[in-house]
Amino acid sequence: MQRELNRFLLRLFLLALPVAAGFEVLYRVGIYPVLTNSQLFDYKTLEAVRHPPGEVKLLAMGSSVTLYNLDSRMLGQDLGLSYHNFASWGMQITDIGAVLHPLVREYRPSYVLICSSVRDFMSPATGSYFEYVHTADWIRERFPEYFYVRNYSPVHSLYLRRFKSRRPHFDAWGGASIAEMWQGMERNDKDEHLDFPTPDAELQYRALDSLCAYLAAEKVRLIFAQSPMEARYTNTIARQQALAAHFERCRAIVRGRGEDYFNYYDTTVFSDSLFADLTHLSKAGQEVLTGKMVTDLKRIVQK
Repeated sequence: MQRELNRFLLRLFLLALPVAAGFEVLYRVGIYPVLTNSQLFDYKTLEAVRHPPGEVKLLAMGSSVTLYNLDSRMLGQDLGLSYHNFASWGMQITDIGAVLHPLVREYRPSYVLICSSVRDFMSPATGSYFEYVHTADWIRERFPEYFYVRNYSPVHSLYLRRFKSRRPHFDAWGGASIAEMWQGMERNDKDEHLDFPTPDAELQYRALDSLCAYLAAEKVRLIFAQSPMEARYTNTIARQQALAAHFERCRAIVRGRGEDYFNYYDTTVFSDSLFADLTHLSKAGQEVLTGKMVTDLKRIVQK
């Protein structure tokens, strides 16, 4: 009986060995497994696993506004702090809060920077982020090949996800330029305007409060910055009032938890010529925003 069991286990091992070897080859050549519903988040996360950024004292996390609107060189060199941007497009505050838990445990930053827009408060939570972060730390950090099995996807789908999907190139600090993503494309947001609050806004406000409470408990200081947007996004009095109410709600939550809040929404400073689209700044706009932010952060950070 024992001999038969050993023989079965040996056969099982021999069958699994080439599969495991194949997954390892895919991982080493950068055809990564599916972690979440976001191919950009997955790629950026696994690149950080393979090529760790090292010490991170100022950790930026958020949606595409954090990814595209910050000048990495200015934040990485002018504050005297080690800096890295982990942001990915399409994330809501619920998603940002979920992903910050493992990032804070791994990197132990002194500060977390979120550059936000009202779009971070419009949609429901993305379940795949929660599933990913609730995987054991040792699997996420040391055995990401596990996700080839858990979130199985055919090899040709992984190949297309890796090499055919549009995504920006990242600089040395994890930031990117929106201009690259608009090359060869035509903007179709001319008639898009703010429609807020949405049914999911309250969920996102509660998530912001929970995020603040978590960082405070971890003794990590939050810097929450409202990013500028094109003036035409709020083209009526009602939309302007909705945006002002959103700003006040965020300010009350963040400062109520003893964290730092800044609002850079100013259509007299950030004219529409400084934008690449409704919520993302051009290179010139990026430099203006980050210059103001660096001035403010120098009053906060302890070098």
